[in-house]
Amino acid sequence: MSSNLPSPESAEGPTRERADNVCLSCRRKKKKCDKALPKCLHCQRLRIQCVYEDAADSVPVIEEFRQLRKRLKLFEEMLVPGASRVSRSTHSAADPDPAEIESQMGPIEYEADFISRLDALASKLNVGEEVYQLLQSHPGEIYRALSLYFDNVHKWIPIMSQKLFYSKMTDFSKTKRPDFAILLLSILLSIHCPATGTAPEPLYKATRSIFWSLNATIDASLEMIQAGLLLSCYEYGFGMYKECYKTIGTCARMGHWMDLQDEKPPSDRLRYSDEWIRVAERCNVWWALVIRDRFEHRLITTHDSDRALTDALTCRSTMLHDATFSKPFAINQASMPQHLPFEAFDLDPSYSRLGDAVLTQDEEPGVFGYQAKAWCLFDRTVSFRHSLATDHAQDHLGDEKYQLDIELQQLMRTLVERSGGTMCGYCEPSAITLVSLLLLHSRHPPLTADDLCKGDVKGFPPSCRVASALVVKTIVRMVVDVADTINNHYRKINIISFPPTYCHVIYRATLELISFRDDMDEAEWTTALETLREATWNYGRRWQAAAKHLEAVDNVLSDLLSDSPSTFNYFQPIQNDPCLVALLSK
Repeated sequence: MSSNLPSPESAEGPTRERADNVCLSCRRKKKKCDKALPKCLHCQRLRIQCVYEDAADSVPVIEEFRQLRKRLKLFEEMLVPGASRVSRSTHSAADPDPAEIESQMGPIEYEADFISRLDALASKLNVGEEVYQLLQSHPGEIYRALSLYFDNVHKWIPIMSQKLFYSKMTDFSKTKRPDFAILLLSILLSIHCPATGTAPEPLYKATRSIFWSLNATIDASLEMIQAGLLLSCYEYGFGMYKECYKTIGTCARMGHWMDLQDEKPPSDRLRYSDEWIRVAERCNVWWALVIRDRFEHRLITTHDSDRALTDALTCRSTMLHDATFSKPFAINQASMPQHLPFEAFDLDPSYSRLGDAVLTQDEEPGVFGYQAKAWCLFDRTVSFRHSLATDHAQDHLGDEKYQLDIELQQLMRTLVERSGGTMCGYCEPSAITLVSLLLLHSRHPPLTADDLCKGDVKGFPPSCRVASALVVKTIVRMVVDVADTINNHYRKINIISFPPTYCHVIYRATLELISFRDDMDEAEWTTALETLREATWNYGRRWQAAAKHLEAVDNVLSDLLSDSPSTFNYFQPIQNDPCLVALLSK
């Protein structure tokens, strides 16, 4: 049987150039390498890239092993409190006296030694090399995980082009860039479902630690921002709001440093070229920063605090806690883009399915575009609430509220029509719109029944004294309908595609429902409550924040009801995809 590959005899000629060292593939697999240039015979047969190290850069295997052991020991000392020699407060009898060292070495030498030890403690394992080894040993699992990400998470946060991403991953075998490595880890994290109801996942703790270490040691890059965005989405969905606040703030600063706020939409003349896609990707990253900044700064409420839950029982609780008004945006309104973002289909038309193309080939925005529209209205609603709380001349505010209400209702109707009954098609923009409506029609700050009876309205005008209970009840009923749809159909779709927003909307609607108990029929109230609790339980299998919400709500119900709820009071994890199980078990 003939072969297209050259035989060893034909491959070796008197004029054939040879490398000084064996190639990296043969060295790693302990194969005999013929050192042929430009590609050895072994790599030719396997049809893989053949890379030779320069002689000046090569390190003996024994010495390399010693260095790896040394770095691993330093890393273990950093992970175990008190294990570091620098952190010890006492010296053993064998430890040299600092004064004696100074007399022998001099102060300059001792200072240099101390700095070098601090530098060694601050060093981390090479994340680029570690991820590269994972990619080499499990390429099929990596590509399966990426497919899960782009088919699900990418639809509601399209911040990267598949074409550009896979091109960068090809170059990663040469560059081993740490920012791309942390982006790959963040992608794995974004499709990972929790194993417990409340405990932090080990993959998250490792990814977050590496992200912040790299943030302190390498320059800002688009990959670092993309990784931070996915990390902040995970933290938001898992109820880690303080961590999320810091992450998105750092990403916003990196975006400002890279002038993403000044990026203009690419010209249609070069549509779908590589350069056009690069510019469109940068525009979407900045829009994602704007959107996630508003998620993390305005929807990060004291969900599980006793005070917020008590407010829900004593009065018609506001959707947003008062404390949220004191948290500034990392990106102000002046930096919001004047154009709408691009859709997942726009970034990769060749990768998209027919159904995605239908959503973006007309003149109407897609899922991400409607998110942007919803957040623009949310910003106006927040400004209205600030004016309501601080402006003494409030004659014009009634007209502004009326106009906002019309625009929000119109957007909600459009989203319902566009979704066409599909699950999670427009979950994100519809959730934002519901939040804005609740914020528009809720009191700020909340007033108790005693305050209203005494006429103590704390200086607010009559338009702000009583919340529009009818509107809030209508919104709660809408959320109950959405929750019922989730309960009936969530097994029919991949739960990874669930965005985290609705679990927070369902939680706030549950608190509102509890406060309406005395105003509703008991049977209707109980049915609606169980529908919301079941949806929260289902969401908790994807996003850990929902499991925390369910626990907080049940604590309130145990004090409110004679019989505590017996359903949906335990956590049932979802089995992660086999590709993640294989990757994370190695």
